[in-house]
Amino acid sequence: MLKLNHPVEKLVQIISHKGLDFEVVERPDVIWVGCIAYADNNINPPFSDDDMTVIERYQSLMDIPKQELINPDWSAALSINYECKDKPCGIMFAQETYSRNQDERYDLFVQSGGLWLRLLNDKNADALLGKEYSAPYEYFAESQIMQKVAKKTAISKSRAIMCK
Repeated sequence: MLKLNHPVEKLVQIISHKGLDFEVVERPDVIWVGCIAYADNNINPPFSDDDMTVIERYQSLMDIPKQELINPDWSAALSINYECKDKPCGIMFAQETYSRNQDERYDLFVQSGGLWLRLLNDKNADALLGKEYSAPYEYFAESQIMQKVAKKTAISKSRAIMCK
């Protein structure tokens, strides 16, 4: 079990699948503050693999305080709308916050509350894919491991939190 002790999450259930523990957690709506980029259409990714504009923008703002951070010591990369055919996908580098009151140079994104599936992305999870190293998206892509485990729960959509 991950045992993250996240201040806004409530552990609901632990599901074992092929020797790994997946945690079902209940989360309220969460506000993310940082920098976001969306694709220009509903087909392409938000930027090419060598485009560092969004991460560089986020890094350039690191000295600008964020208000009421939930976990001040860590940040995340969010994949937004991937696998959605009717919306452009996006990526966001951000931190969770309790407050919408942020410097205007930051972007805000509200992540819907509900039940989420969490997996520790480590060597044990990599072994589930038969690899030495796996990128987080691989648990959703070809293998669809997160979707398969989600079907065992009350989670209707493939919502997931990957922790490293």
